[in-house]
This record gives sequence, C-alpha cells and structure tokens, in this order.
Amino acid sequence: MRILTWLATILCIACGGDTNSDLDAGVDAAVPPADAALDGDAPDGGDGGVECVPVVAGMEIDGDTVLCGGEVRLEDPGAPEGAVRIVADDVEVRCLETSLVSASPNGVDDPVTYGFVIEGVRGVVLEGCAAQGFRYGAMLRDAAAVTIRDCDFSANFTDPSLGWVFDSVQGGGLRLERVRDSVIEDNALGANWNGIELRDSHRNTIVRNAAAGCSNTGGFLLGSNENAISDNDMSYGIRGDGLEFPLSWYGIDTRDSASLLVDGGSSGNRIEGNDLRYGGDGLFLRSVYGACPEWNVAIGNDTSFSPHNAIENWCDHNDFIDNEASESNYGLWLGGGDSMLVSGNRAIGSRVDGISIQIGESRHDVIEGNTIEGSGRVGLLLTGREVQEWDPLDRFADRLANSSHDLISRNRFANNADGDIYVFSVRDVTLASNCGEDGGEPDVRLGPEADGVRTIGGCDERADDEPPAAVLEAGPITLGSPVLLDGSGSSDPDGDDLSFVLTVTPDRTSFSPAELPDPIATAVERQMEVLLEAPGIFEANLTVDDGTLAALASTLLFVAPAGPELTEGNAASWGTECAKCPSTMVADDGETRAVGASSVRFETDAPFDFSAFHPIGRDAEWDLSAVPYISLFVRTHNPNAGGWQGQFPVVVLRDPAGGSMTLTPGTDQLRPAEGRWVYVRVPLADPEGSGWLVDDDGLDRTAVSSLEVHADTWDWQPYTIWFDGLAFGSE
Repeated sequence: MRILTWLATILCIACGGDTNSDLDAGVDAAVPPADAALDGDAPDGGDGGVECVPVVAGMEIDGDTVLCGGEVRLEDPGAPEGAVRIVADDVEVRCLETSLVSASPNGVDDPVTYGFVIEGVRGVVLEGCAAQGFRYGAMLRDAAAVTIRDCDFSANFTDPSLGWVFDSVQGGGLRLERVRDSVIEDNALGANWNGIELRDSHRNTIVRNAAAGCSNTGGFLLGSNENAISDNDMSYGIRGDGLEFPLSWYGIDTRDSASLLVDGGSSGNRIEGNDLRYGGDGLFLRSVYGACPEWNVAIGNDTSFSPHNAIENWCDHNDFIDNEASESNYGLWLGGGDSMLVSGNRAIGSRVDGISIQIGESRHDVIEGNTIEGSGRVGLLLTGREVQEWDPLDRFADRLANSSHDLISRNRFANNADGDIYVFSVRDVTLASNCGEDGGEPDVRLGPEADGVRTIGGCDERADDEPPAAVLEAGPITLGSPVLLDGSGSSDPDGDDLSFVLTVTPDRTSFSPAELPDPIATAVERQMEVLLEAPGIFEANLTVDDGTLAALASTLLFVAPAGPELTEGNAASWGTECAKCPSTMVADDGETRAVGASSVRFETDAPFDFSAFHPIGRDAEWDLSAVPYISLFVRTHNPNAGGWQGQFPVVVLRDPAGGSMTLTPGTDQLRPAEGRWVYVRVPLADPEGSGWLVDDDGLDRTAVSSLEVHADTWDWQPYTIWFDGLAFGSE
C-alpha cells in the first residue's frame, strides 16, 4: 500500500510543537505491510508474480479480482459513477499497492468524483487499495456486509480555508450511505475534509482507522445508529485561522470542526477508545441536522487539547464514562442533557470549567467518580441559566431552563480557581461524599435559586458502600383525583436505612417568565399523595439516600382533560392532506401512548405542508363557543436536517360555510416533542394573551365541522407524529 509520507509534515505544520509523534505512530500502526493482503497461495505471473488486472477508468468488477500495482493517474476518473465500481455480491477485490490518483487537485472539480464505488451489493471485500485526489476516496451506498480493510483513502477533498459551511460542503476519505452490518478496519483516512462519514448507516464496525489531520471532522455520523466506533485515530479534526498549539489555540474560531461529530439523531452508538485529541471539539453531539443523538455511550476516549470543548453534548440519555477530557477550554460542556451518566472522566487543566452543565434543561443527571482539577473557573458548574466563559459567575441571564433532580457523587476536586462546585437556578440536587483538596470537603458555592440542595456523607466515608436502588411507582392518574406516589420498592444493598425526598413539578424544558417556580408538592416520606387539578404532563422525582450515597428515580404523570378524546382508538376517523404525499399511513398505536390505551400515529414522507384532520368526513357538529382551549399530547420523530420549517403545530378549525380560524404557536412546540411527549394547550378564549397568533376568517364557533393539525419539515425524509389525549378542555 502506498503511504503518503507528507501527511505527518502537514499535521506538524498545522498543529505545531512536538505533539505529532503520537499521530505518526497512529498512522503507521493503522497501515499493514504492503504485502499483508497477499498472504496465502497466489498464482504466479502478472505484477510481482501475481496474476492481476490493470485498472481502467470506469471499469466494473463482478468477480474476485486482483488489481495490478502502481500509481494509476486518471485524467478521466469516470465521474460521477466512480473510477472502479464493484457491481456484484460476494466479490473480493485486492490491490497490489494499486493507487488511483485523480487529475483533479483534492477532488474539487465537478461533478463529484469517487475512486472506488460499492453500491447496491452485499458481501464485498475491498483490501489494500488506495485512492487520492477524488471528492471521496471510496463510496459505499445501499450496501451490506461489506469489509474495507488496509486501504489508503487519505488526501482526497479538503479545504482548510473554508468558513462556517456546515454540511453544504461534502467530501473526504470514505463515505457510507445507507450501509448496514459492515466492517471498516485498518484504513488510512487522514488529510481529508471528513475522514469517514456514516449517513443513515447502521450496525457497522469502524475500528483502528487512521483519520488524523482532517479539516472538518475525523469522523461524522448523521442519522446513523448502533455503530461500534473504536480504537481509531481521529485527532486533529480542526480548521481555523492562525491555529498554533499552544500559543494561538484556545478560543480560536474552529467553525464547528471536531474530531468526531455526531448529529441528526444518531443513536445507540458505542464510541470507545478513540484518539480524539486536538479537535475543534474532541467529541461533539448536537442536533443541527435533525433530531438529537441519544442513547450513545462514549467510553475511554482521549478528547483532550481542544480549543473549545473536549466533549460537548446537547442531547439526552448519553453516557460519558472514563474519558480523558483535559487541557481544553472546557473539559465536558454538557448543556441540555437529561438523564446523562457522567462517570469516571478526568478533566484536568480546563481553561474555564472542568464540567459545565448550563443553558439547556438538565434533569436526572448522575455525575459520579470524576476527577476535576486545575480549572480556571469552576470545577463543576450546574445551572439552568447561561454563564459564558466571559460572564461573571453571578450573572443572572434572562432565560431559564429546567435544571433539576441531579446527583453529584464521589467526585474528586482540587485547585479549581473559583470553587469546586457552583450551583444556582436549579432544584433538587444531592451532593454525596465528594472530595476536595487533600481529602477535605469540596468548596461548594450556592448562588440564587439553589432550591433543595442537600449534602450527605464525607470524602471517602464508607468507601466500600454501594449506592441504594431507587424505585418510584405512581397509582392511577385521573384529573381532579389524588395520585399516590410510592418509593417503597427502593432498597439498599448494604442494608442501611433509607431517607426519601419526593417532588412533583410541571414537566417543562424551560420556564417563562424566567423564574424558578415552586414545586407542586414535596415530601420527605417514602409515599405521597398529590392532587393534579389541571391537564398536562407532570414530573415526579424521587431521591433516596443511605446517609452516604444516593440514587434517583423519576416518572412522568400524564393528566388528560375530562370528557371524550378524539384520539382513543380513532385512527380510522382521521384523514390526511398534503401538497405532495408520496406515502402516508395512519394507525392506532398501543405501545407509544400518553394516556388511555392508544395514540394515533401518522407516518409520512410529505416534503411540504402536512395536515391531519378529524373527522374524516368533515361533518362534525361541534359547538366550541364556550370552549376555552384544545388539549393535545404530541410526540415526534423527525430525522430531517433543520427540523420543522416554522412554528408548529398549527391548528385550523373550519365550519361548513367556509369560515375558518388558524392558530399558530408563538414558539415551535414540536422541537421539544422530538422523542418525548409534550403537552400542547391551544387557547381559544384568548389566544393572543397566551402567545399564539390567530387568523379568524369568519369561523362560526357554534358549528365547527372539522379540526386540522399542520406541520412542515425542511426536508424529504419520512417522519412520524403521534397525537394523544386530544380533547376540548373546560376550566
């Protein structure tokens, strides 16, 4: 295999210092000896004593093939189909140090060019091949059970001079598009725009690849689930003006470049043991191109030396375990993540905060066993407000997210400039057996709106203790009737006595006005009855502790309005309309539901306005003249980049004479509904006073014949919406 000897030189110039010895070693380790792919009994003859086939631009391969060695310069690389295409199942292609070189400098020419293309097939093996100067070194599309091994797809498209282009610029080493159950191992993918891309690709294994020195990302996941990404070198995924480590590094605009970027609802991935150092961010989980990535596990990665965040996460249900997140502007910046496990990480020498949890909602997070030392500001910052690195810690920002019910346990702090733990504008936090400098107590500072912060245990107290297990059950839920909350199923493995704290609050992502509201109910008992007198979604939280350690449990309480609802077993009575409807399905869903026995599920790939209406005959006879609001639970799964194209859901009421009323929310109600139920209260009595826009085109409220619910996405991918508990409310 041909190895690009100038890759390390480029990295050295870009990154400065003597930090590239590890990178050089990583690239060399990922590249086997040139004859590694040729072990075994090969026939004599041809190139180097092995029968082989010369490369011809645009060639198609439909059987086992050995490609002749040497550099093959392609003036016409066969664009856009690809210089070499593999077009049959179960084909093995091996290269004798074959290197395809496009005449296009770094793949910038149109149309897009590919070195190797594997499309619409399964069971293909590509081994020991190289391609440089294309838009992509190799493209895998609509393929399964493919193996790419010991290939060199470095030095394809890249442009370090680009600004904030997001995904409008594409190119790099290896692109997987709708690829399943494949193995990408021991390849050189460095010095590209993106080293490796996974787009709508699932259950793949990405292991021991060298994708260092890319100008956008070493690895990029978009809408890709259940992949195993391990032991890769994706370091130096970064671009920006004037970068030089360490003199001109921290705080430089790196344009959302990252060593590993996870976006577009990419969920259930295991990210383990990768070198993600020196990235714009080391590891970045976000929702720019669609839904939030959730249920990912990042374990044992080195994400250090980022100019911004060693680890940045916007999303829920992601776990960060035993990662090195040191010598960065922030160690772990975790704004907006619910139900995170942040365990065993090291954040040493952060310029600002070791762990910063702020701006977005952050509930039910467990932050345990981390080592946080030498932070330039705070070891651990926890708040529902915004505190940028240039803000004073007592800044009281005018936005407040729901930050609550968190556990900070058995962490070790030392030499953090403005305190070890700083908590404000947050509710229901337990600090359990944390250690400060020299084994003492941590420096804990409580700012405004620190409601229900409890401290138990001391540093290394009962070090062999196991934490309790928290169990919370809720009795039948009916509007206007008491609901029993019961933590009696909780237990302690050491047999210690348990203490209980129960709290009930509205289920909100943010609070407007920006003031921390009082809880609906709270008790320091194992059981509590709570009366819920309005429809909506409420959150019941339980914290149990044994005096040293603690555990959390929570459950949502869905309260439907009294009276009949329009979504219970009613899928057959719902119709749909859209400007362009390639495929739409309506069904009752007994598994994904908020209240009752079922919801109504709508699946559609409508690219423009989509509406669901009831009844299907538009022949209702509703008198809504005295109805103050419409009540609705909504949940969505929208993988489209950009999410929803406006503020939805838009509700339209019509009468038989052609009168109508259109109600549009002042803020997008569907974005918070991604992957979770939200309660939407559509006001009829005073919509403007409730922040909704109303266009009343002569609706006769005494004779409403139908109700429509509208949504519109930015793109064409299929999406799903669930409605439940739709009813006409009364005060």
